[in-house]
Amino acid sequence: MRYVTLWRGLACGMLALAGGVVWGQSATNQSAPAQTQPNVALQVGVTQKLTAEANTEAHYKLYLPKVYAQDPERIFPLLINQNPSGKTKLKPYEAWAEAQGVILLGIDGISNGKIQGLKNTIADAVLADLVARQVRAHPTLRLVIGMSGGSADGMRLVRRKPEHYAGCVLMGAGGILDKPNAKHLAYAILGGAKDEWMPGDACAAMAEQARALGCAVRWEVELDRQHKEAPLERQTAALTWLLELQQLQLPALSADARAANLAVARERMKAVAKITPADARRREAELLLSLVPLKTYSEERTQVVAAWASAMTELCAALPNAGERHTFLCTAVLAGPYAVDLTPEAKTAFEQQVTELRKDAAVAKDWSLRQRYSAAEVLESSAGLKPEKLALALPQWEALAKDVAGTPWEALVARRIRIVKLLIETPSTIQNPTKLEK
Repeated sequence: MRYVTLWRGLACGMLALAGGVVWGQSATNQSAPAQTQPNVALQVGVTQKLTAEANTEAHYKLYLPKVYAQDPERIFPLLINQNPSGKTKLKPYEAWAEAQGVILLGIDGISNGKIQGLKNTIADAVLADLVARQVRAHPTLRLVIGMSGGSADGMRLVRRKPEHYAGCVLMGAGGILDKPNAKHLAYAILGGAKDEWMPGDACAAMAEQARALGCAVRWEVELDRQHKEAPLERQTAALTWLLELQQLQLPALSADARAANLAVARERMKAVAKITPADARRREAELLLSLVPLKTYSEERTQVVAAWASAMTELCAALPNAGERHTFLCTAVLAGPYAVDLTPEAKTAFEQQVTELRKDAAVAKDWSLRQRYSAAEVLESSAGLKPEKLALALPQWEALAKDVAGTPWEALVARRIRIVKLLIETPSTIQNPTKLEK
């Protein structure tokens, strides 16, 4: 159960900027829109194709979660999707929207090459049409997501009125807003180290810029991903983080709403140890630990860390062999972002398991190779697509290749050498991308 569903009953709603709308306040108590409502009946649990009444050139898709009909007093967060083709696809996000209680909006007709003024006209008409239809979408708890031109257009939408948005998922394009009224935004950067438009080094620079501005940011880069969307699982994880974080700290929400939301989150922290199975407990614990506003609850945070440690212990024990258990303990536990929160006793217990497993010579050798592989991988990822920087990573791969002969690492390292050499010899650019499929 997520915040949107949980908080509705306890938070008494969220104060919105436009019209004084309160999340959880009866819709009948709000001022009715001046516009005439279109006659198309809105449906829940299905993506509808709609046209703005005031502008028949403005087409969009709308998905209302089933809870929308069950809770007529509630105002819902909004996720806006755009696509460089001008044809949005909401279906991939429908399950996430149902789980989180979020309205999905796909603005169609905003394609690469279209004049920016026309894009603005379409987007404005669509957003106005939601008001005309009295769609109960939150006026500030809004997220944008898209790939390439869709990501860039999402950021253009935010740039025009940052105060009406809460967070952005960037894939293949975009940027960080350096404006006084954009300091509240949170960013999730899902990059590809080999993406010609937004390579690994550019992603790192964007994350650093966001931090320097005081904005919350999480970023991850897939080593071989080029100009393509991140896997859906990564997208929905990023969206969940943005949504949950901003429901705790978004300045546009009233102080009372934020306090109530924090109180509900605090109860979730106390209950996380009861979650089964272990992988679900791990996901919930890591999500709660990642939310900065919850760090003030030290006692509850200790409980969440203990629940996380128990989940990791169970997951480790379920792995089929010593090598996998050793790798899991070293990477996911002891090198993870929450290892610093472990009690000395818990950390010692994990370290003792590692020491015992490493007595196996095969495990120790595999770990030594894995560490070198990871170091070379980081160097390659940070090089982006710059041939001169990739040339610095190549010697590390070639040195490692000499020591992995006859091991499972041999094919992996050979592949990395082929890719790096290819990108050095045939630089990949926006105008002439080098394809890695083969």
